[in-house]
Amino acid sequence: MDTKLLKDCLGDELYAQVAEKLEAAEGLRIIATGDGSWLPKSRLDEEIAKRNELKKTVEELKVKAEAGDALRSENARLARETAELRREADIRQAVAGAHARDAQVLERLIDRERLEEKGPEAQIAELRERYPYLFGTVRGGFGGVRLGAEQPAARGDMNDAIRAAAGRY
Repeated sequence: MDTKLLKDCLGDELYAQVAEKLEAAEGLRIIATGDGSWLPKSRLDEEIAKRNELKKTVEELKVKAEAGDALRSENARLARETAELRREADIRQAVAGAHARDAQVLERLIDRERLEEKGPEAQIAELRERYPYLFGTVRGGFGGVRLGAEQPAARGDMNDAIRAAAGRY
């Protein structure tokens, strides 16, 4: 404890008596506060322990907050990837339903930048008008893919007929 102030106030003789009594009382230590009052040291120790525990809790919460931020950014990334995968699946489904002669070519012709204003079906309809030779109708059996109602399939259309029979068109 800060004994200089106590010694100045009590004098040497009285201070010696007080010091002797304080040393005899084992758990009693006194500290001076800034406003002139006196507190038992045990209370100060309790407050210091509370403060240290609160500091530890704050650090744990900071770590958890950082982990939460990382999870939120990972969640946002996964949401973007999921939206992209859904968009690509919608395009492939629309292309599969369009009965294109070459689905990969048709899929590459779809403008992904314009999907919000015009969906894949609308773009396929425009492509059907602009490039009718990309599309054909599937006939039963191994009749092949035809380029319209009246035109016969070309000689090199055997692969297309096999694909049509296998359900890939």
